[in-house]
Amino acid sequence: MRNLCQSSYFYDDNGEWEKILSDLEYSQSKVIKKIVNQQNFGDINRDSYLDLLLFLLLQHARTKKMQETADQFIKEFSQSVSEYNLETIETDNLEKTDLIADRFPRSQFLAMGPAMVGVDLIKDLFPVLLVNNTHVNFITSDAPVVLYNYVKLKKRMLVGLQSPGLQICCPLNEKLSLLMFDPKFYEVSSDSDHIILIENTSDIDAINKLQLFNCSHSIVYRDKDELSYIKTLHQSIKKNIEETRLQANFTDTRRLKNDSQSDIIQSTIPSIDYTLKLSFLKLNHKSNKSFKSMAKRKLKDNPYMIFLRDKNVAEIVGKRFKAMNSETQEKLSESELFPGYKLKVVSTFM
Repeated sequence: MRNLCQSSYFYDDNGEWEKILSDLEYSQSKVIKKIVNQQNFGDINRDSYLDLLLFLLLQHARTKKMQETADQFIKEFSQSVSEYNLETIETDNLEKTDLIADRFPRSQFLAMGPAMVGVDLIKDLFPVLLVNNTHVNFITSDAPVVLYNYVKLKKRMLVGLQSPGLQICCPLNEKLSLLMFDPKFYEVSSDSDHIILIENTSDIDAINKLQLFNCSHSIVYRDKDELSYIKTLHQSIKKNIEETRLQANFTDTRRLKNDSQSDIIQSTIPSIDYTLKLSFLKLNHKSNKSFKSMAKRKLKDNPYMIFLRDKNVAEIVGKRFKAMNSETQEKLSESELFPGYKLKVVSTFM
């Protein structure tokens, strides 16, 4: 159990990042403990609430699963560029597609960057505390923060932090779970304190299945007697659990004023192949229909359009991330693979 859901020197070799994150965890743990002890959001002030949001973002970003996703992004990115530019890249350089990956020994920072500066991306989500009043416990995993969306567009991923219709679910312990959702797309039966008391085991099963879909290697549960339940739950969705393979492809090429070339690469990860059904949360069909109608029109003009809940917020956070991301841009521009190319990396994790 010692190495479960953790890794030595995951962030750096000297422990500086570990110290920074440890200090953040101290503030966040106080908020989590207060929520768990009170079983409500109680007297949480603005600063504490922002700590809670940052907790969710970092728990989502600083996992082995996210590192594996980032590694895959870098690999697909370099492969897409080399295939696209076959005529201008020498044959020997085609064997150097790992050069970019070699420049990013800790690729998880591609996701942690937006997390560190991106609290504003999810401030608009509505928070509720799920109180489990059944005999079946919540389970968790090595990737406990799940991004999910009832709203679906054909061949489009809508699980970015600014995606319309987003839901974020994270268990706090075996009897409490945090759920945040886009209030424009969902209606819930919660009380004035944002608490939902769950009496149906089917709701617990549905939420626990999200952990099975989202985990990388490990499921965490309280009692060994629960193993049989977890195996049964897994068996019921086994055929839907597939390895999520990120793909990166060129989508557009633009000529800049100085006659240099700017190429756009879009990366996508398949959404969870699962329909979450909860007795206390309903999709607002009017909002869903309106959004899909608008999206259909927009996609005709721009097939690669990214849909956001608040464009202004996304731009503000994007500028913060760009400032943090200058080193990444420099490493890619210096790559021997792409001489004469101006490469622009836009985070796929927002």
